[in-house]
Amino acid sequence: MRAAEQGTSVSRVVKEELVRYSAQPSEYEERAIRLREIFAKIDAAMAGKTPQPVEPGWRERMYDERFDDSKLGRRMRGEDV
Repeated sequence: MRAAEQGTSVSRVVKEELVRYSAQPSEYEERAIRLREIFAKIDAAMAGKTPQPVEPGWRERMYDERFDDSKLGRRMRGEDV
């Protein structure tokens, strides 16, 4: 009845609603858009910069240094904590 009052058909109302609904990005699409924006900002910030090679073993040294500075690391070296 409402469609008839508005001078249209039910199928036309349903079609318009489906078109509007399908035009909205899904949660996945919204996340993908945000990630693309973040990557674009990173790319812009890195433009013209030469990436530095990663030195082998850097991760292990980083964690070793953190451990050595920890209470347990100092205790294992025999230091008073």
